[in-house]
Amino acid sequence: MILNIDGLDINYISEGEGENVIVLHGWGANIDTVMPIINILKEKYRVYAIDLPGFGKSQQPLDVMSSFEYVEIIRGFMDKLNIKRTTFVGHSFGGKLSIIMGANYPSQVEKIVLIDSAGLIPKRGLNYYFKVYSFKADDLIMNRNDSSNVLIIIPTTTGREQFAVPIIKDSLRRIAVSCIYKNDTESELDFVK
Repeated sequence: MILNIDGLDINYISEGEGENVIVLHGWGANIDTVMPIINILKEKYRVYAIDLPGFGKSQQPLDVMSSFEYVEIIRGFMDKLNIKRTTFVGHSFGGKLSIIMGANYPSQVEKIVLIDSAGLIPKRGLNYYFKVYSFKADDLIMNRNDSSNVLIIIPTTTGREQFAVPIIKDSLRRIAVSCIYKNDTESELDFVK
């Protein structure tokens, strides 16, 4: 079925009976990619799925759209079908749009189900940052031509405080090898050089 929303022809499907659920696909996808979800939900819910503008059978927008403009299309869709409040199931980019709906228009959102959603910043522990910065430090130090001191800055878990450790090139090699092999560092140094 096609609805014209803000001058764009938007393709959608509607299946099942019960409380409303809107399923939003990810970037570069279309209704077909979320059909397994629709097929499960339609047994208990009234499920709507939209081909977002520029995807599937929906009209290509004339200009680049922001995420907030996509959300306005979704709100227009809800308005045209007289959907006052609904649950959103969003995959990837559809999850990001669901988050924006929930944040900006909470009165229109019953629940949000996110599947591999875009728009989320993952919590990362100290272990993650240690790995990332140790690789960066290793690259910096191992590619230097001299043995001068290098200052390494490693963030703490809060991301606000930092501490610095002066490290000499040969010392870093010994530390790295001992951490990796946890045994005789001297015999392993030839491997690192």
